[in-house]
Amino acid sequence: MNCRRMSGNGTRENQRLNRLTRQQITIGAWNVRTLYQVGKLELLKHELTAYHYDIVGLSETRWTGSGETEDRRFIFSGHESMHTAGVGMLMSDRARRALLGYTPISP
Repeated sequence: MNCRRMSGNGTRENQRLNRLTRQQITIGAWNVRTLYQVGKLELLKHELTAYHYDIVGLSETRWTGSGETEDRRFIFSGHESMHTAGVGMLMSDRARRALLGYTPISP
């Protein structure tokens, strides 16, 4: 194996891994009471930008069915026909790119 030494104590690969493992991730939870009204999700996205979040778990979204928004930043799962209960995850662009997959489960 051909490794180039860098100053300090490690190879380039080790230093790259050290930078990756030192990144912080911000995770939170919020009971939003409802996102059923028009514009509530956009208002919430705007509100949360001040917190520099990566992942926020949301409860009581009251959306029906399961899926994700067009920009893939909001994943949700709710009752099939009634606007009750429901959960979701709002993700930053960094968290969305890191997501490998998900499986919605009924509430």
